[in-house]
Amino acid sequence: MAAGASSGQSASQLQSQLSKVTGQIQAEKELLAALDAQTRGEVSAIDALDSQIAQKRQQLLVLQAQEAVVASLLAKTQTQYKVTSDQYARDHAALVSALRWTQENGVVGYLAVLLSVHSFQAFITRMTDVANLSSFELTKSTQLAAEKTKLTHELALISSEQASLRSAQVATQASESALLTENNNRRAELSNLLSQSASIKQIEAALLKQKSSLSEQIAALEQAYTSGSLTKAQLWNDLYAIAQGYGVDPYLILAVIQQESGGNPSAKSSAGALGLMQLMPSTAAGLSVTNPLDPIQNLEGGIRDLAGLIQQYNGNIALALAAYNAGAGNVAKYGGIPPFNETQNYVKNILYLYQEYQGQTY
Repeated sequence: MAAGASSGQSASQLQSQLSKVTGQIQAEKELLAALDAQTRGEVSAIDALDSQIAQKRQQLLVLQAQEAVVASLLAKTQTQYKVTSDQYARDHAALVSALRWTQENGVVGYLAVLLSVHSFQAFITRMTDVANLSSFELTKSTQLAAEKTKLTHELALISSEQASLRSAQVATQASESALLTENNNRRAELSNLLSQSASIKQIEAALLKQKSSLSEQIAALEQAYTSGSLTKAQLWNDLYAIAQGYGVDPYLILAVIQQESGGNPSAKSSAGALGLMQLMPSTAAGLSVTNPLDPIQNLEGGIRDLAGLIQQYNGNIALALAAYNAGAGNVAKYGGIPPFNETQNYVKNILYLYQEYQGQTY
């Protein structure tokens, strides 16, 4: 048999396309839902990162304030250390100078020191100072050494704390930088997801439009089913009786008619096939069909031909349909359904329609 009638795609082909488009729409909806969920996850992650970054910046401000306090304390301690050291140097220089002078001048030196006062009490004090000059120097030196040790220890602690604060600042800044990088990456991913979502919505809209168009075409074909002199009811009654006579399921015949001619008994294909079941003139002659455009003759000849093929292939409907479309020679040549797109789609569409029709009542 030749391909379907020349009056455009058959309802079965449109139904197949509609089923495919519906599946695509469902897949796009599922993908869109997944993207929406992923987008919400990215937004939540970005919010969490923003919160962490704000916390890190607050920690950094606290550390910087602490470092400022420590730096101020360090400056004060260093100043105190310098004042103490300078005072010690002055006291030490004065004591050493006085001691050297008295030692160099002997008794005269001591007398000069003692007689340089203007009261008896001051004289007694000066004598005591001169007598204890060496021990005074030792005491002062010891005190200064202790003070220097204390200050040195404080300076070491302050320096250690300052180093720790600086290290904490560096770590906090590095953490903040890492969070900012992750934040930027997530925002880029979010932008990409939103772009994908918009693209999928456009695809979904196009598929819905295509689905609407296919549905309209199918409706138009169904309305045109009665073109010619044969009504749908008459067609069913006639093919039912003939199919029953040849032991073929009437629903299968109905599917073949829909694929071949769309139910138009006057259909003619570009290859020359005629009528409801698109009989080629040579095939019609071999089946003793004198007028292929007569609905009853066409049905009787086409059903008889298909019944013979089903019997030939031991009830394998798919092979029988392939032979009806492409010829038994090609089925034998390829050991099954021939690898022709037309024949492959022909068999698939009819089997689909056959299954659909089995659930309907005519």
